[in-house]
Amino acid sequence: MERFIQAVNIKNTLINVTDLEKEYFTPTREYERFYKLVDDGETDERLDTAADLLKELIHVSKNGFYDLGTKIDGLGDDLGGKIDQNRIEITSEIRSTRDDFKSHFDERIIMIEHDIAQIKAKIML
Repeated sequence: MERFIQAVNIKNTLINVTDLEKEYFTPTREYERFYKLVDDGETDERLDTAADLLKELIHVSKNGFYDLGTKIDGLGDDLGGKIDQNRIEITSEIRSTRDDFKSHFDERIIMIEHDIAQIKAKIML
């Protein structure tokens, strides 16, 4: 019970518990759940969720992004693999295009050489 009391006696950037009332009784098992009591104008569940997220953000900003390192490293491996695969595909595509151009230019050169030979024959060179 003392650990529970210490856990709910929160004092930090977002929460400042100002009062805890404690009463000790013999357990009767008539209570099925635990809930907080709030005064008028205090937060509801959605704001509590936002506060939890803000606490996490504060933790990350104070302690750096160390936990994100493994996530980024994992992403890096996956991303690196995709980059390598794309590099291979692009290189293959460039080689194929180069071969197509080379074949086309070779045909054009043969045609030009043939035309030049015919012109030389007509002017008797």
